[in-house]
Amino acid sequence: MKLAKAVVQAGETAGALKNAYQKEGMAGAGSVLAQEILGRQVGKVLGKGLEKVGGLKTSNKPFQGPKPEKPLPQGRGGQGGLLNKPVSVEEQAAITQYFTHYRNEKFVVGRHGDDKFQKIMDARNKEFKSIMEKRTARHHVGTHANNENFIQFNIHRDAGVSVIIPQEWHKYFVHTANAFEFDNLRQSLFWSIRDLRNCTNRIADPVLRKEVHQDLNAALIQAVRLNEQYFAEQMQNRILKP
Repeated sequence: MKLAKAVVQAGETAGALKNAYQKEGMAGAGSVLAQEILGRQVGKVLGKGLEKVGGLKTSNKPFQGPKPEKPLPQGRGGQGGLLNKPVSVEEQAAITQYFTHYRNEKFVVGRHGDDKFQKIMDARNKEFKSIMEKRTARHHVGTHANNENFIQFNIHRDAGVSVIIPQEWHKYFVHTANAFEFDNLRQSLFWSIRDLRNCTNRIADPVLRKEVHQDLNAALIQAVRLNEQYFAEQMQNRILKP
């Protein structure tokens, strides 16, 4: 029943995003998402930043939004796949175990070359090696494909700003941004953040779900700030051309 309620709430959020997107494009959607999820302070940063892209302040020139390059596979989130994919007993148990075990540091954010980030990831994989080969995944906030589009064509596979997440999320739910064309890194970050947050709705335990939700918000704020710090120019630039 509580999981169903979470799904309904997610649907309401999706409806608000859709309405804002239709009226104001990425600027409106970004503002709704950021204010509801990341807090008003980040809402101002992310929403206004999106509004500046491509002359979005001009009401006579509405932003058409990202254009799908290909159909989204089922179960990859964002466009309904995530919530339509049933939560298996195995997934629920694995995710609950992961976030309970790492309750004090559920998410870790870092960049390529960050020794602490790599050590934490290696330690978690080693700790769970008897259960699965790689327990965690380095997920690029904004996706690696978009890092190639906006930061550097031949960017190192591990480069950019990443967050350590459970393998289950990384395998199925957090790459819908790869199916769209964006104008800049900031827009791909918006979409990627949306996918990550949708994942928390798959947690049945309301107490754990709230904890994960809050800790993920903090991690995403950190990820946005790191992108602003290291890739400020790319956050505004349009897609790289060969």
